[in-house]
Amino acid sequence: MNERSWPSVIIGLLPERQGVAVCDTLFDIIAIAQQGYPFIRTQYARTELQRNIMAEHLLGSDFSHLLMLDADHRYRPDLVQRLVRWIKQDRERQVVAALAFRRCPPYDPCAYILKDGQVYTPDEWTPGLLKVDLAGTAAMLIDRRVFEKLKRPFFGMDFSGAEQGQYPGEDMYFCHKVRAAGLSVWVDTSTIVPHHTDGWIDQRTHESYKAMLAAGTGSPWPVTEDDLLRIA
Repeated sequence: MNERSWPSVIIGLLPERQGVAVCDTLFDIIAIAQQGYPFIRTQYARTELQRNIMAEHLLGSDFSHLLMLDADHRYRPDLVQRLVRWIKQDRERQVVAALAFRRCPPYDPCAYILKDGQVYTPDEWTPGLLKVDLAGTAAMLIDRRVFEKLKRPFFGMDFSGAEQGQYPGEDMYFCHKVRAAGLSVWVDTSTIVPHHTDGWIDQRTHESYKAMLAAGTGSPWPVTEDDLLRIA
């Protein structure tokens, strides 16, 4: 790489296939872009293709990190700085994501722990950095060394269980490859990126849904990995 201050971040923004509150997200992105962070421009395409193109763009540049953002989330103006603080503390934290929540019930956090063949989402957490096995890519900061280590494709889809309604997204595909390579995935639980549906899905949505279940039929957790990988 050419000489550039470390860390140097380039941002990849993925167009969203579903309608979003464009003005909200647009001004979030403008606030980040005004700080001087460059953006990768991609054409609308399948999400795993776009992410692979962004990874190749990073590898062909002299930037140290790629921050992937999805267009159906809200972003605070200091998002980059908040994620970067964790890698400044430890350069071996090569994958750090902000905390997103699924836009469908149970609106659970996109931060998952594998144990005995099952996937668990944390019921409670202290704001800060959480080591996980799988995380959503709504706002994920990735060190170029990850892509230098992994085999292509970096992102992919698995449709082998489609007849059962199971088709893990490119985020789960990527995280599995990261873990198989001996690397770790981290989530900054103090930095939440609300997810758009008819409204904005965030921690309050998840907690309200859990409270409703507790008052009725009970909690659906734990779930199997196959349950988790159903499309949101």
